[in-house]
Amino acid sequence: MNRHIHMRMIVVWIGVVSLGVGMYVSKVESNAATYIHLASSYSDDVVGIRQLIHKREQVLREGTWIDWTDWISPSSQSYFQEQKRWFDDAICYLDRGSYRLQLDKVETTTLGTVAYLKQSYMHHGKQVKNQYSLIVKYDPQKRHWVEVEQPFYQKKTTWGTLKVERSDLLRKEHVYQDAIDKGRAYFQQKLDWTPKPIEIKIFQRADHLAQSVKPSLPNWVGGWNEANQAIKLVSEANTSSEWEKSGIVHELTHQVISDLTHDNAAYWLQEGAAMYYEELLFPASSIKMRSEKIWSRAQLEKMNLENLSNQDAVRFYVSCREQYRQLLKDIGEGGMRYFFEEIRKYSRMDVDSSEKIQVCNQRTNRSLQKVFTIFKKRY
Repeated sequence: MNRHIHMRMIVVWIGVVSLGVGMYVSKVESNAATYIHLASSYSDDVVGIRQLIHKREQVLREGTWIDWTDWISPSSQSYFQEQKRWFDDAICYLDRGSYRLQLDKVETTTLGTVAYLKQSYMHHGKQVKNQYSLIVKYDPQKRHWVEVEQPFYQKKTTWGTLKVERSDLLRKEHVYQDAIDKGRAYFQQKLDWTPKPIEIKIFQRADHLAQSVKPSLPNWVGGWNEANQAIKLVSEANTSSEWEKSGIVHELTHQVISDLTHDNAAYWLQEGAAMYYEELLFPASSIKMRSEKIWSRAQLEKMNLENLSNQDAVRFYVSCREQYRQLLKDIGEGGMRYFFEEIRKYSRMDVDSSEKIQVCNQRTNRSLQKVFTIFKKRY
């Protein structure tokens, strides 16, 4: 599936960290609008950045995704894919014509030129406001400013790239390293997965995660991964290292299953595998539930996780894990590898998961039928 989630067990909101040393900025409030005055040498840049912000607002209110692609830097393919999903969701989720985006200030930092933005929109008549920031740069080939991605402190590692919103989170590299090392070694040995460079983004706030995923993201979501995107996780002030390790393995599992199935696995199998291997590699994360509370595969196939309440979401996760556990008992990891080979024959669908739930259910069931005689009566 396209959308994969790890739950936030504790919700704590913390403030935004200021990045770097800014250029001189003064503000004048007039009619609820913020005007930015900078030294004359920066005025052309600010005009260009304002044009970029205005274009994003205009496209979200009136345009299509293709209208926006020219205004995103091609330097990060994962960010490009993330914004495509964000845009597709926003078009459906936001009340038509309600989107507003305002440039608050611009700073030069060690990370680049950072634009601080105020965003607002309506959803079913209710106003939503938040603030976020973007690295922007002038593209001489396009001859206008483009957005790069959110400001991250970055570190190259043996497994890929670690990106964090707060520089102090780089000190937790060993936590993420432990999770990635265990996960990569296990999946390579047991599922014949070929490791590839991994990108991890650690956010300090859940609303910053949502800005990287989609406006409709449920507030209990603490991690995310989609095909061709970065692994994302929220690390708040009191987030434990063990929770982060299990979260990384959960999201890495989604990446592995997407790779092995061309993103065609049923939602229940995707979440079941993520929960199962998270518990297997880091048992402290396990959630228990009475057997009579476990939903059947047929019931799970009819559900969309993101539409469930917090309580039902937990039940969904545990039910998926137990269904995957039973599947492994029936066919073993060797049998699972055959299943991956079969379902990989289907082409990848680059659409929102809600648009392909039924198709993925069908492809999963057909692959299980074809490969495993034991499933003929069940499917």
